[in-house]
Amino acid sequence: MLFCSVGSLDGNATITLSLEKAKRQITLISELCLFTRNSVVKAKVIVGNLEEPAILYGVGGFAEWAMFTLQALRIELRKSYRQTIDILSEMPGIFEEIGLTRLPRFSVLRDWFETITMSTYRAFLG
Repeated sequence: MLFCSVGSLDGNATITLSLEKAKRQITLISELCLFTRNSVVKAKVIVGNLEEPAILYGVGGFAEWAMFTLQALRIELRKSYRQTIDILSEMPGIFEEIGLTRLPRFSVLRDWFETITMSTYRAFLG
C-alpha cells in the first residue's frame, strides 16, 4: 500500500517514507496478532474448555477465555477498558483471531475482571 501526498515535489521520497511507515504498521499488527493467538491458547488452557465458542449464543455473554484474552490485550496496549474496546473495534483481524463477531461493551469487560478470582488470574499471568 502506497501513501503519497498530492503536490509533493519529491514524490520518490514521500513514497519511500510511506512504505517504511506501512512496514512498521504491518509489523506491529503482526506482533499484536501473535500476542493475541498466544493469549487465546493460554486462556483456553487455564479455563479448561478448549472447544467453547467465544460468544455464548443463547446465553448472551462471552466465554471466560475470550474475556481473559481481551484483558491481556488491554494490559498489552496499556489502555483503559473503554479505549481498548474502541481500538479493537478498528482491528477486526484481532477480534476475529479471538473468535468474536462483536466486542463487549467496556463496562462488561471491566465488571467481568472484578469478578474473577486472583488465583485464576495469577494462573493466566504465570
